[in-house]
Amino acid sequence: MKTIALRPGEPERDFGQLVTWFSYLEDEPTSEAGLKEEFEQKRERIFQKVAEDKQGELLGFYWAVRNRSDFERADIYLFVRPGQRGQGIGRRLYEDLEQAAREAQVKKLRGNARDTCPEFRVFAERCGFNELRHQFAMELNLDTFDDRPYDEVIAKLQGEGFQFTSMETLGDTEEAQRKLFLLNDVGVVTTLGQDGGHAWDS
Repeated sequence: MKTIALRPGEPERDFGQLVTWFSYLEDEPTSEAGLKEEFEQKRERIFQKVAEDKQGELLGFYWAVRNRSDFERADIYLFVRPGQRGQGIGRRLYEDLEQAAREAQVKKLRGNARDTCPEFRVFAERCGFNELRHQFAMELNLDTFDDRPYDEVIAKLQGEGFQFTSMETLGDTEEAQRKLFLLNDVGVVTTLGQDGGHAWDS
């Protein structure tokens, strides 16, 4: 096993690198300022560490966030730099994460494994994880999307009392924000394949 040291990640020292890895894991851009802000907001619910070699180079990290309403559950990220895998770094990180979870009385850990990284799925299964659900994402290009085929359906729904609007039309008021929040929350809770959690429950 490669000689490594684990320590808590420091915002000014480490988050510039962590944000690159988070952007890969979440498949969307993440800013250093945004990560620092999230860390400050959720600091009491986060336990995290980075792995570094003798020269102080970051090799990987884990990051766990205790669920807001289910304190026995935490959502986790674990990453080892490509080229450094297969040397026991991931196992060392996970063992430390597991110990930290036990000390925090967390009994359920959840993470994501991307299809483009099959080795992570293998690693997760070796650590005892089972697949809860399989999700895929799609993007809609609004510049080329033709919504005319839906005109008849929209007109029918409007005739039944449904309202189609936007935040721009409603105005960015507290009442409009509350309605949007409620709509998003109901949508998440009733989405097939979800576990019934709320949009804010993270």
